[in-house]
Amino acid sequence: METGHNRPCQLDRRLAPLLLFGNGRSGEDHGTFVYSLPRNQLVHLPSEPGSVSDTLRGHRVCTTSQGWMLMARRLSPETFLWDPFTGSRISLPPDHDGTMLTEGRHRLCLLSRRRPTDPGCVVLVVDLDETVLWYCRLITS
Repeated sequence: METGHNRPCQLDRRLAPLLLFGNGRSGEDHGTFVYSLPRNQLVHLPSEPGSVSDTLRGHRVCTTSQGWMLMARRLSPETFLWDPFTGSRISLPPDHDGTMLTEGRHRLCLLSRRRPTDPGCVVLVVDLDETVLWYCRLITS
């Protein structure tokens, strides 16, 4: 398991829990919106270099209930888990056939532990439209 940090793109933990919304406009980038449940407020995350919105823009995303996001870089087999609150990143095996986070599909990403850094954590992606599962066990060093 390779971990890394991208410190510039972090969310304020006081906003959590959050609901994530894209801007919904193809070809335009006005940033990302999150709804903060504790603040009962819609928060705009502008798209600046190194920001959360900038990181999300180049990827297909599936959220987890633990706050981590499964990210698949567009036009690349690269996949990783990303924590938008800390900028931490955990590399995952590549998706060479590009089917794990295909756009327009209903997918659910589950982690078997509270934190993906916990020993023996399994990442499971379930296709809710077909009987297809993807999984990998994270190896901690």
